[in-house]
Amino acid sequence: MDRQQSKRVMMPLSRLFLIITWWMSAVQGHSQKKCELELAYSKSTIYAVEGAEFSLSCTTNYCRNSSSPPELNWCKQTSTGCTLLPQLKDFVNRTTSYSHFGPGTMTSVLQISPAHMNHRGVYQCQGRLPTYSPATVMGHMVTVLVKPFNHTLSNISLLIACKAVVLVIVMVVGFANGNGSGTNLKTQQWNEEENK
Repeated sequence: MDRQQSKRVMMPLSRLFLIITWWMSAVQGHSQKKCELELAYSKSTIYAVEGAEFSLSCTTNYCRNSSSPPELNWCKQTSTGCTLLPQLKDFVNRTTSYSHFGPGTMTSVLQISPAHMNHRGVYQCQGRLPTYSPATVMGHMVTVLVKPFNHTLSNISLLIACKAVVLVIVMVVGFANGNGSGTNLKTQQWNEEENK
């Protein structure tokens, strides 16, 4: 084979290689675009009471042909950025549960109990599909407002509840005595009429 013929054979092979490379990148780009995560929240502000439990919910939609579900993590805004909760000492008493609602949809629920004032702040859900991309998708920010527990209000509520119970008992006893004395009076009148 002379040089001219080998050049002609090499040209189509290089073109074929370029076409295959272009096609692979186009298909991979299309599948990555198709598999982008979308993070959604039910609320943007959560109100919690000190000492009670509160929860944050994050739902993700992802491509159905993904070989593994997405990784979802929660972080809280600090002076150094959005810090993952396991790295913060205030989040020892927390649980995270995951549930699937059909193919391509997953929800992460973070439960914190008991809530205290250090839990106030801004949280975000982070997600990534490790089989497609190492990039992390950040959800929008959720603000948690923790109100202090009002002991005075609790004591007043307890006092009102006790008074209501006492009032009900007095009314029941009074009703029972009223019906009983009325019955005795009627019986006594009937006996007097019989004796006449």
